[in-house]
Amino acid sequence: MKMIRHCVGITWFLWAGLVVSLVGGCASSAHMRTQADDHYRLAQSYLSNESPLLAEQEIRKALALRPDDARYLECLALIHQVQVYQAQGTLNLTRLQLAEEAYRAALRQADAPPSVLVNYSTVLLLGERPDEASVMAQRALQVPGYDQPARAYTNIGIAYLKKGALTQAVEYFRKALDYQANLPEVYHNLGIAYAGLG
Repeated sequence: MKMIRHCVGITWFLWAGLVVSLVGGCASSAHMRTQADDHYRLAQSYLSNESPLLAEQEIRKALALRPDDARYLECLALIHQVQVYQAQGTLNLTRLQLAEEAYRAALRQADAPPSVLVNYSTVLLLGERPDEASVMAQRALQVPGYDQPARAYTNIGIAYLKKGALTQAVEYFRKALDYQANLPEVYHNLGIAYAGLG
């Protein structure tokens, strides 16, 4: 009888230890997520205030805590993307490559938002890859509930413009304006397409 009580006591002790460990692990995980989100929000703030180096420091802290978060990877890609343009209108190809790698990493995550597809299509356009850019933007449009189709249509229009398919470019620029009428970039590119059509 003592042996059975002893075994039951050990079993309960181990079970209690497992429960405490799981609860502690969940609390620790929630704390890490909160810390990572704080770094993410700070990175977004720095980015919106045109401080990409500080933004990159913060997003890397967030990624150190949660390396597979699609939002954080997209933010890192955007940080690289804003640093692509250099003086005299040249492109920093290293930053362009880093942005592309971060977008690809974000797209490998199951929870990647459709904005990743559209932002990645912008990077592909900068890299003179209009066919791939168009495919990415089209994929974003297929996501149920995507709430910024004007951006996707704009990128598809630019892809057609780059390929010299001016009629299709006009069609997609018009679709973009149907969703959002105040897009100077679209009006500019629409003017280029109309000028090319004569």
